[in-house]
Amino acid sequence: MVSKFKQDPGSVTWGGFAHGSPDHVLCGLVAKAGGGDVKKMNYIPVGTGGEMLPLVMNGKITVATGGLNEVASQFKVGKLRPIGISSPERLPGIDIPTFREQGVDATLVNWRGLMAPPNVSAEDKQALEAAVAKLVQSESWKKLLQERERVDLYMPSAPFGAFIKEEQARITAILKELGLG
Repeated sequence: MVSKFKQDPGSVTWGGFAHGSPDHVLCGLVAKAGGGDVKKMNYIPVGTGGEMLPLVMNGKITVATGGLNEVASQFKVGKLRPIGISSPERLPGIDIPTFREQGVDATLVNWRGLMAPPNVSAEDKQALEAAVAKLVQSESWKKLLQERERVDLYMPSAPFGAFIKEEQARITAILKELGLG
């Protein structure tokens, strides 16, 4: 797909959620990491996985992005073929190679975070950090992650703040390349 895009960018249609969404960003990161011109990317905003799946299965869209939970059932019955996963490492129990494993240095993680206002007192910040650190060690947290097939990416506040700063710069840059920033 990446080599086809490099040869003839218009021949590859990339489907996903709205312009500027994580799906769009991921397509841009993959195209760029593969050496293609992101500005020539033919991205088609479709909507949710339920709206996009028929278009991919019928060949109206070349490749599509989406959450694993949206498409895993289609992989199991052979209606879709996984190309790659955007996590930095393989996911436990999921036999899909990462883009990095395939020589395409593109990653994107769908993370969530807890935030507090900038004027939170040092005492309250410390209490919040301690509560979250305790929570992520609990059996109920570990059980919830397993039930929902999630990877624990917990970071204390300082590394999380650094991560957000890096992600903000990285995503802002690709959005500009996509003509959205």
